[in-house]
Amino acid sequence: MVVAAYHMEDGNLVRDWKWLRGTQNLADGHQIRLADVDGDGKDEIVHIGFVLNGDGTLRYSLTGSHIVHGDRFYVGKLDPGRPGLQGYGIQQNNPYGVLEYYYDAADGSMIWQHTTAPPAGDVGRGNVGDLDPRYPGYEVWSFSGIYNGPTNTLIPSQKDPWPVINFWGDGDLLSESYNDGKIEEWNYQTGTVERLETPRNYGVGSWRGVPKFYGDLIGDWREEAILANEEYNKLIIFTTNMPTEHRIYTLAQNPLYRNSMTVKGYLQSHLTDYYLGDGMSAPPVPHIYYTGMSANKLDSIYNG
Repeated sequence: MVVAAYHMEDGNLVRDWKWLRGTQNLADGHQIRLADVDGDGKDEIVHIGFVLNGDGTLRYSLTGSHIVHGDRFYVGKLDPGRPGLQGYGIQQNNPYGVLEYYYDAADGSMIWQHTTAPPAGDVGRGNVGDLDPRYPGYEVWSFSGIYNGPTNTLIPSQKDPWPVINFWGDGDLLSESYNDGKIEEWNYQTGTVERLETPRNYGVGSWRGVPKFYGDLIGDWREEAILANEEYNKLIIFTTNMPTEHRIYTLAQNPLYRNSMTVKGYLQSHLTDYYLGDGMSAPPVPHIYYTGMSANKLDSIYNG
């Protein structure tokens, strides 16, 4: 494995640093995350089993916590009552019996793990989202039930949502999901899954049942899904027709969310670096500006 960083200088790419895994026992997955896990304004490179600082040095490894390869992991503001960002991941054939785990993204310290008699099989799928307003923070789930992440509490359910893609698609602050050509919502009052829309009924083609691209494209904080028709000569965009009373700035203006939209591997949920869920506080104003904006204008925006 090679990880490298570059910057543009006089129209040319200049390499800032290069990191080689070599023989180090550091687990990878099928996607990276780019997240500011320590809050210093610089992104770290996050793999399922280790994190590199923005200068290419190793920040921490999860090897000592028995984390090996897995197909899904997430980093975001999962717990509004805990400082910083949190992470959740699943495992594949873990020799120590680890199925899923929840940890502090700043230093890699484990908060909890769910295990079985080793070796564990391939968990395959896992997801995060605020499904239940009766519990603080995001829920996490694979195939062992829905758990509230911050409290590690198993939530009763008649039918769990398929753990694939978190998708904000209606007017409330709870998470919906995009699953195999369907937009669905878990009803915490009945413990069942309800369908909101069925994009696959509109003649779209789909690999593994996921969109070609998705995210907050229109800008009202709800997310859109882009698919192609079966002949692959049209793009079909699905957006919500549900009103909302919540006002949140465009999600793509959030660095973690924007980074989530750009990295590709197995398509996985986009997350924000502030808590987006039931009972959320107003997020901080994003520190962005148009290229060429004067320093005085920028100062007036952020300092009044």
